[in-house]
Amino acid sequence: MLQNNWLVILLLLGMSSLGGTALVWTRLTECPLKMQKGRWLFMISLITFGVFGAVAALYLHHSLISIGLLMAFLFIAMLWDGPTLVVTPGE
Repeated sequence: MLQNNWLVILLLLGMSSLGGTALVWTRLTECPLKMQKGRWLFMISLITFGVFGAVAALYLHHSLISIGLLMAFLFIAMLWDGPTLVVTPGE
């Protein structure tokens, strides 16, 4: 049982850092290509969280709350209307 807990902790930390990196690339960069990669990375992290949640529903019931909370916080952070970076062509 302890091995499963460590696996869940490592996967959640890895996926939340991946989602955080995607948020930084999407919101705080000036390069349009990096913004697009950040959006794709964010979607990949959400899909991976969903797959991990489905597997956890079958085998690791105690980890569903943390998976759901992390997905919700990443989704809220992506949709949050904070200050955006304005890129003007020619500068």
